[in-house]
Amino acid sequence: MSQSADNTRLPYRFFSVQGDDAEKFLQGQLSCDLLELGNENATYGTANTPKGRMYGLFRIIRWEHGFLLRVHESLLQRVMQNLGKYKVFFKCEMQEEAAFCAYGMVGKPKGSNTSSGEPNSLARQDEGFYLRQHDTEERYEVWSTMPPVTSEVFEPAERWQTLETLAGMPELFSDTSDTFILQHLNLQNYGAVSFKKGCYTGQEIIARMKFLGKIKKRAFSLHSSTPLNSVQRAECLPGSKLLNAQGEKCGQVVRVHSTADLGTAVLGVLDISHESTPQAVFLEVSDSPMLVSETET
Repeated sequence: MSQSADNTRLPYRFFSVQGDDAEKFLQGQLSCDLLELGNENATYGTANTPKGRMYGLFRIIRWEHGFLLRVHESLLQRVMQNLGKYKVFFKCEMQEEAAFCAYGMVGKPKGSNTSSGEPNSLARQDEGFYLRQHDTEERYEVWSTMPPVTSEVFEPAERWQTLETLAGMPELFSDTSDTFILQHLNLQNYGAVSFKKGCYTGQEIIARMKFLGKIKKRAFSLHSSTPLNSVQRAECLPGSKLLNAQGEKCGQVVRVHSTADLGTAVLGVLDISHESTPQAVFLEVSDSPMLVSETET
């Protein structure tokens, strides 16, 4: 393997919820329906404030006597602290699983028993878990407690995150915690929410957006073949402004990644009208490249 573990390790942390009431506890807090989660699948899910805004975005699998959840590293402490306020009423334990690391790979894992290639299908092997991505290309997120093995070739982390952004996959960071409702990031398209399950924190607002409201904003995948330089990368943070050709704010950055070969990929929340009348979009950085939306490609 040519890349070092530090170069390929993705910026995620893990925690578990284990015990008799693990499912009942999380079912009342997360947007996804854990009753529908089997042993051969993963699911996305969110934890939300009473106002329906996300403070956690997870990928979740069944593990041991409960669940294993991965979250962006910048959110781990806040998520565990917030969930801990409700856990005291249930017979379960929550703890960080520091031994787990996440990696990304393109192509089918060696000896993999992942089936149909359905998004979120899960293969459990001795060296870890292989989670199929939501993409037409065969890509897997790998969770492992072992160092990367030479038989697998993992993508450099920034390149993997650029691929994820080009595919439209959302992410939540400490800078954008308590900013977005899950529909703003198109998470209803990735199985992150059930509109049929019972109550959970923030459910009223999220359901109202589905049944009574009209979504006025959503996430768009934006791209430029020009990579960002180091100064531009430092200036462009999650939650920063997106600008139109007149220099006026037209949206907000969800995530931005850049590599020399893939260029600059941005997921940004824009007015829904951008779908029918796309416009040039720019980052709020000096000499920003013009970003072309997925609707124009």
